[in-house]
Amino acid sequence: MDQAYDKQFESILGPIERSFRRVQGIRERDAARLRQVGVAVGALLLGLFLGLGLVVRRNQRRLAGLNRGNQLVLDSVADAILGLAPSGWPNYIEKVALAPSGSAGVAAALSSSRTSSAG
Repeated sequence: MDQAYDKQFESILGPIERSFRRVQGIRERDAARLRQVGVAVGALLLGLFLGLGLVVRRNQRRLAGLNRGNQLVLDSVADAILGLAPSGWPNYIEKVALAPSGSAGVAAALSSSRTSSAG
């Protein structure tokens, strides 16, 4: 009776054990693939960040060059300010001439420049 019971139990348990081993094998293969994908994604992200760092560095150098150029332009026109009067005419105000007169003198020079350039 025990042998018959064991055979019956084995006939039920056998397919379950085989299915379990098959699922376990699939799970292990999937885990190996997932590790490979993780390594590939990590390498891709590392490459992207290195490339981004190079682009940022190049743009910083380019910006520094533009800044030097702008500074040269600003230094070369440091003697004057070019403004726009309310009438729409450009007016040229010499900072050197206005500096000794103070803020009241600047306001007076601006108002006289606006009225003189309007006509």
